[in-house]
Amino acid sequence: MSLRGPPLPRLLLSNVSCMRNAQQILRHTNISIHDGGALVLTGANGKRLQLARVMAMDRPIWLLDEPSVALDDEGVRLLEQMIADHRSQGGIAIVATHLPIQIEDAVILRLPPRFPRRITLVDMLPH
Repeated sequence: MSLRGPPLPRLLLSNVSCMRNAQQILRHTNISIHDGGALVLTGANGKRLQLARVMAMDRPIWLLDEPSVALDDEGVRLLEQMIADHRSQGGIAIVATHLPIQIEDAVILRLPPRFPRRITLVDMLPH
């Protein structure tokens, strides 16, 4: 069974500047894709590709849900730099995460637990 899809239509590939921009973004995120390899990426490389797509869309507001999951330390630093660059150009990044991400001058909103935590047997054991 092949995970490769049909080739992209020529119309999508005709914009040379768009393709160069995409290639530059992929290099920036340390992703190398050829022959449809994007369809089989998982883990950290899949996450890096998702981040590259965010950069390629060129939107003023980014809504990122757990963007650092599956990234190694280098990937997290790359993510932090991408967010910093986006914000330095006037962009907004809204990040929902359980993992620490360094964002200068971030406004942090901590939500209370949805449900109160119940005491378990482990809580009753002496520490």
